[in-house]
Amino acid sequence: RPGGERVGAFYTNSFNAQTPFGAQPATASSLEFHVLELKDGTLFSISSGADSADARALAIIGGTHRFVGKSGTYIERAIPGEYPGDDLRELTITFAG
Repeated sequence: RPGGERVGAFYTNSFNAQTPFGAQPATASSLEFHVLELKDGTLFSISSGADSADARALAIIGGTHRFVGKSGTYIERAIPGEYPGDDLRELTITFAG
């Protein structure tokens, strides 16, 4: 939460098709990879690069330490910040099984 204690770090990479006119913006045909570092281990997730102003689901595809062998989903929601581009992210994680 804003002003709360930091619980981890969040990183993302996007893989897009190259076009004759330069890099393609993130779309449903691109691939987005997320890394969520927490104190008990790291979660890896994947999704399309489709932008959404609303919540979106990503597939959990594994992890390290406590999260080895885990799968499931997490829901990502943007919470607007005080300045443009200063968004917070709310993540709701659900493990399968």
